[in-house]
Amino acid sequence: MHGDERVADIGEFGLIRRIARILSGDDGSTHFGDDTAILDQPGNNFLLATTDMLVDGVHFHRSSADPFDLGRRAVSINVSDIASMGGTPTFGLTSLALPPELPVEFVEQLYRGMHFEADRFGLQIVGGNTTRIVDLVV
Repeated sequence: MHGDERVADIGEFGLIRRIARILSGDDGSTHFGDDTAILDQPGNNFLLATTDMLVDGVHFHRSSADPFDLGRRAVSINVSDIASMGGTPTFGLTSLALPPELPVEFVEQLYRGMHFEADRFGLQIVGGNTTRIVDLVV
């Protein structure tokens, strides 16, 4: 262990390399990098899996974001990760961390945008996870 080392010291790609060393299987069936994992399948096929997160205050500001456009963007960045590896998106999962005071209409418009963009690429959103977040005061 590297006691005093922080994520900022090694950066995103340094952290990914360290995680890869921890999680790499000896059978060589899984390869991953920034945003996309390559999973060996029977025959000459591979399964690509990706996840990319948008964070309020980092990637967008909820107070000025159009939720429909935000939903489209969320799908687009993940489709782009698959396409960059030569893949075709098929299925998608969502993960949302929502503040309790968020209007339901915002979430509905977000999903309308995700559905619209997913349809453009022949992608089917098949499920996901939703959880509550609270503002942390440090």
